[in-house]
Amino acid sequence: MFKIIATCVVSVAFSFTTAAGASAQSSQEVPPVKISKDWPQDAIEWNRGRGAINYSVVPFSNNSGQLVLCGAVQYQGTKGAKSVEVVRELQLEMNGRRVVKNFSWMPVITRGESFVGKEAGCRVYTKVTVPKDASFGLSLGKSRF
Repeated sequence: MFKIIATCVVSVAFSFTTAAGASAQSSQEVPPVKISKDWPQDAIEWNRGRGAINYSVVPFSNNSGQLVLCGAVQYQGTKGAKSVEVVRELQLEMNGRRVVKNFSWMPVITRGESFVGKEAGCRVYTKVTVPKDASFGLSLGKSRF
């Protein structure tokens, strides 16, 4: 499991509305935000480093207490089938429970470029309420390395 937020402070300023009646895993796109130097970044590697993705992902709650997930990915090497599979299999866990699967909607940052200053895609998960003591982590679904 990858810890994403421990003491990270993220400043995001935008407003949006959500529609009622969304399904349990449904999400709605919200305006993108710029990635700052304070956002955490990490990587997943396989085949002794021949395949890898970098990512910058920040979960937080909006004023209604709903989960908002913002982030971007970066493919190292080629954007081969394994890389795409890994991004689809990424899962966000909140307090040990999977709440989001599949990060393929996130924008892709060009290889070798910094994440800082680039746009992160954001989605609100209308059926996921974030408790005040929430801890977040990333895991992989059924991908095998």
